[in-house]
Amino acid sequence: MSAKLHAAYVGKTVRVLVDGESDDPEYPLTSRTEGNRLVRLKGDKALIGQFADVAVTGSNTWALYGEAV
Repeated sequence: MSAKLHAAYVGKTVRVLVDGESDDPEYPLTSRTEGNRLVRLKGDKALIGQFADVAVTGSNTWALYGEAV
């Protein structure tokens, strides 16, 4: 069910709060949407602690993936 819900975000831009670093070298930052969905993203570490717009490019059952725009 979560995978289907997350797949609907692909292609959209969402606003997130960048909250830290990830252990995934491809998507080094973690963030959360207003609805508390986990978003792993590509971007500069200077974004940590800030709000950012993210273009969602992928998803799975547990998270969304994207790039700061």
